[in-house]
Amino acid sequence: MGTQRCSRAMVATALVAFGAVTGLGERLGAQEGACSQPYAPVATYSSLPGRQSVVELDAPEVPVEAMGSTTELRGGELLPSVDPQEVVVARATGELRLRAGTEEVWGLSAGDLDDDGIDEIWVGNWVVGFVVPGTTPDGAHEASVVGIRVGGGPALARLGGYFGDDVFARSVPSDGPLDADTTQVVSATALLATGPGGDASGLPLLDEAPGSPVARIGFDEPQYLFGRYLVEFGGQARIYSLSADGTETAQFRGEILSTPAIAVQGPGGRYFGIRNEDDFRIMNVWSYDAPCTSLRVFGTSPMGPWPAEPTEPAAPAGPTGPPVTAAPPASAAAATALRFTG
Repeated sequence: MGTQRCSRAMVATALVAFGAVTGLGERLGAQEGACSQPYAPVATYSSLPGRQSVVELDAPEVPVEAMGSTTELRGGELLPSVDPQEVVVARATGELRLRAGTEEVWGLSAGDLDDDGIDEIWVGNWVVGFVVPGTTPDGAHEASVVGIRVGGGPALARLGGYFGDDVFARSVPSDGPLDADTTQVVSATALLATGPGGDASGLPLLDEAPGSPVARIGFDEPQYLFGRYLVEFGGQARIYSLSADGTETAQFRGEILSTPAIAVQGPGGRYFGIRNEDDFRIMNVWSYDAPCTSLRVFGTSPMGPWPAEPTEPAAPAGPTGPPVTAAPPASAAAATALRFTG
């Protein structure tokens, strides 16, 4: 179940949970008021200077595998191109240069769809897309000639085994807001059978999932995170957690769709944390097993405003009061999966 080690991190003295700032003396307990999906973080902690305390995670870490699009190619290297209408792949034999007419395109791995050890190359944008066989000869080519049309939306080569083998996946924009996308999967064998110059955009779907893939968390029962940004949340993210059989197990609300920096599982439950979009030193933590229970944070510095970046206004001050004293919880049971020490 991954590496059996305990992790230490510096945490802020102010705990932000479900939009409320918890202050000195707040006990570990259920949130007041309604708690419903999508669940907000149960804790926010930080290593910002002057806002530090220590938390010890007594639950062992579990492996976290990034999912989604990737520019890493087996059999070549996608190079930066000065021409937005061209994708360049460097190989031991030379360079492969791909265009899609006058479209501005980018390149991604489509995965090794024919199991020859060489990744196919996706070339496209949100409107048009082509899968180019990895064995295409070096030189300059039109993707519509040497590739197979698959429709718009970036290829998703890292899927953590969620959809099984023999699949090609891409992120497809919805008919509404472009940010409310869906992952759609078709047969890789059927796609390749179409052949260069063919059109596979009409292939029947084998499966789909909400949003784009984010990560696979290696709990005892692995969880797959998919997510999308939604207008209804003012641009914030809704993260869908799915089990291996496709059953939705939870929904979480966050700021960013990113691979969790940490996930733990212990007697008190399962937790995962994603770093803040604007400052990697800030971490949001969600709970699977107690999503409506805030985690107690102990600090060593007075409450007050967060330090302002040179170009950013200062955030509102937290609750006032004497310095928070570092002390362990009254009982091990109260600490659930985490034990806080000074």
